[in-house]
Amino acid sequence: MSDSDSDSNSNSSNNSSKISWSVWRHCYEFDWPQNITSIPTGTFDSSMWECWNVYIPPHVTFIDYNAFRMADLCKVFISAPIISIHANAFTDCPFLKEISFSSDIRCLAVINPTCDISSINYKIGTLFDVINTRSPLNANKVNISAPIISIHGNAFTDYPSLKTITFPANMRCLAVINPTTDISSISANIDTLIDQVNTHFPSNANDVYYRFSTSMVSQRLIDFLTDNIIDDAANLVGLHGRAFFGKKRPNWCGCEVIRDNMDGTIKVRWDKVEIDHRIAFTYYLPVKNFRPDKEIECDDVSALYVNWDQWVEHHDGRSPLHGAAEANLCWEELNPILQRDKAAILDVDPKTNMEAFMLAAVGSDSKLESVYALLENHPAAVIPYVG
Repeated sequence: MSDSDSDSNSNSSNNSSKISWSVWRHCYEFDWPQNITSIPTGTFDSSMWECWNVYIPPHVTFIDYNAFRMADLCKVFISAPIISIHANAFTDCPFLKEISFSSDIRCLAVINPTCDISSINYKIGTLFDVINTRSPLNANKVNISAPIISIHGNAFTDYPSLKTITFPANMRCLAVINPTTDISSISANIDTLIDQVNTHFPSNANDVYYRFSTSMVSQRLIDFLTDNIIDDAANLVGLHGRAFFGKKRPNWCGCEVIRDNMDGTIKVRWDKVEIDHRIAFTYYLPVKNFRPDKEIECDDVSALYVNWDQWVEHHDGRSPLHGAAEANLCWEELNPILQRDKAAILDVDPKTNMEAFMLAAVGSDSKLESVYALLENHPAAVIPYVG
């Protein structure tokens, strides 16, 4: 071990609130102070370029979002009998081969307060896949508590003891993710995840949108349901996300917002893109072409379950029709919402004091067809404005 390594260890040991480590034959040995009970976001990342194994001691009971993002891990052993792990704690760890658990583990909670669960790498899939194959837990019931969540169709595949998956009464939106492969049976006790959702999703769920049907799942609809709509007036500076860019082969690329041009466009800095050894920028990118991180991608969704009653409760009694009109949804998406509550078109939106057709006409991404159709369904709305 080098002198610099020795110095770093001695300095770290003086501060009991930090984790110190030493390097020996490509394996990191960590000194975990007893007062450290959680591993926060950004503790380990790609700057630690050696491949190494990590032992997490019993007194560490929480691993946060991106705690090990893009880190060059080989193996992780979790020894705590009770632990909570963020579903995206190990996002994009390309060399990670194994996450194993103590044989005396009693309870494991997977935390995911946002929306989607990312793959760790192509070899081992998501954290759910790891738990289902490597955890000694023989749980026969899974309780999902998030009001908005996306679950891969095969997240619980080959889980022989699982009998029930339950969902909270306040669930507003659930996306089943399965872009390519078939959805497999979970166990002999229950069939697929879709069957479980259809059986146990709150009975007052109003709509189901399927990928291959007339009720196509659009990104605009998903962003509206997950409160992720970005408008021209939003404070975007500093946000990281993806933007749709390119003329010959347009694609969604990672970027960070640097400046709001105050004209419906933004300046962005692209991730890991260099031109003549300089960081690449786009100076006037339309705001509607930018989406922040942590959201459900429409291209990945097989089925989208929506509980409009819970949406209304979450938005203080506002009608979904007014919210959807303000979000500039197309008429194919607005019409089913109107049909389930036709009286809403006669009301004024309590949030904006505007009627539905007015809300649909506002914004840089407004749809003329939606405005016209809403007026057609409420012709009395234009009488006060006709001389």
